[in-house]
Amino acid sequence: MQVLSPVGEFKVAVDGVRIRDGRLVVHMSMGAWRSEATLERGDLPYVGVAASLLFGTFYMGRQSVKIALKARELGSR
Repeated sequence: MQVLSPVGEFKVAVDGVRIRDGRLVVHMSMGAWRSEATLERGDLPYVGVAASLLFGTFYMGRQSVKIALKARELGSR
């Protein structure tokens, strides 16, 4: 993942995940900066939607490749 900010574009690397005070805390690095994101229970629906969209996009891409490979195979016969 990358973050675009007024001072530049930075790759984001997840350094770790833990639970603190009943909240999910994600530790990240963005360039030279260390950061953390805290997710609360109210954030879970958004995380679920984002994960579903990501999975759906990945799944559709895999299906597209399978269809393209099958069409190529049939065309070469």
